[in-house]
Amino acid sequence: MQNKNKLIIASVLLLLCLSSTNVISSNAYCYWERRYIVAILTLKTDPGNYRNSSVKLNSYIPHDPINIKNDANFTDYGFPGTGNKESPYRIENLYISSSSIGISITTTSQYFVINNCFIQTDSEFSIFIENIKNETAIIKNNFVERQSYSFQRQGNVFVKNSAGCQILNNTSGYDEQVKLENSSFCKIKLNRFSSFIAYKSPNCTIEENIGGVLIEDSNYCLVAKNNIPENFIGSKGIQILNSSYCFLSENLIYNRSSREIKTPSVQIPVTYYYEGYGIFIDHSSNCSIVDNSIINNGYGIAAFGLNFSTFIGNIFSGNSRGGIVFHHNSFNNLIYHNRFMENGNASRYIYSRIESQAVDNGVLNYWYSSEFKEGNYWSEHKERLKYEIDGRAIAFDPYPLREDLERLYDIMFPFKGFRRLLIGLGFFVCISPFVIIKRKKIRKILLGY
Repeated sequence: MQNKNKLIIASVLLLLCLSSTNVISSNAYCYWERRYIVAILTLKTDPGNYRNSSVKLNSYIPHDPINIKNDANFTDYGFPGTGNKESPYRIENLYISSSSIGISITTTSQYFVINNCFIQTDSEFSIFIENIKNETAIIKNNFVERQSYSFQRQGNVFVKNSAGCQILNNTSGYDEQVKLENSSFCKIKLNRFSSFIAYKSPNCTIEENIGGVLIEDSNYCLVAKNNIPENFIGSKGIQILNSSYCFLSENLIYNRSSREIKTPSVQIPVTYYYEGYGIFIDHSSNCSIVDNSIINNGYGIAAFGLNFSTFIGNIFSGNSRGGIVFHHNSFNNLIYHNRFMENGNASRYIYSRIESQAVDNGVLNYWYSSEFKEGNYWSEHKERLKYEIDGRAIAFDPYPLREDLERLYDIMFPFKGFRRLLIGLGFFVCISPFVIIKRKKIRKILLGY
């Protein structure tokens, strides 16, 4: 009797495991579709001109430019607070219009907050922070802009040699930057600028902003949930240069298409080609690019000298030069569970005649997971045959996904009929003990034994 009970329990567990593959596949598919729908809806929402037209000067207190060079200057200006973490000095609700730096704070050790200020300058910087004690500065809820556009800026908000600063929920005029230099462990969140730059600033976080991102000589940075539309200055949505162990996740990068631009000239007009990149990576390694939506750019991702990095769960759609393009010296990268839809020459893809949605000119890049035996979804590829990828590497995806993620169970069970056979077998094993018992009872009634 115990053996029969064990057999029944094992059979029920088998049925549950087989049926759960449907649930897992369905949930994964719904998550993927939901991300894509959100991305498309965002594409239809034009961020427009992001000057803060609602700024009302009468809600601010007019103030001269602020130049703080030591801790005593905070009290010299009469700012409220005591300078400790619980009660930082508060520079707030000010309107500063000047040809010089709006707010400059250097060589201090006290805690301070720059909050809800409106700063218009013709200087190289609106807010300048340098050589302050670690984790003592918070810059939040400010609006900054230049009064003229002839100045080439280092950064409208510039933080130098100051670790652990927080830059939160600030807004800029057109073509302004937030720049970190030699400032590690800083956090840039919920801001709206043309671009955010981390230079020699490792372990920084840039998330939930609107604007482009440049990470240079800065390892272990997190770039997540940023919205990077076309009308923000620069041809590259996210740039990773000479930086390793960076994590790029859930960013939306769109409409940075390649195009011809004609420059008027008195004698001969000059025409040059403007290359648009969703993500541009150069001389970096061990990066993770996960769950990003990269739509309607020139190149989805272009990688030069990128090594030992992973690309998982990304959406590549309508990128005219290809979803992912690996150039020379890119090797040992892993690419799987991504969704490629109508990138490059996808409409002309024919098996064994390569015009694919990606290009691989590197070495030993793997377009599938050897552990899961799963590759990527290619919108024009309907067969079980391998998907060939253009480029000198002669690469291919041996396990292309079909119908988004719904093919996960097909790879685990190559034939749907075989899967149904296993389910039927499990059902038969479940009911067979009861059938045997019932037949014995009937025999006993009819034959008396």
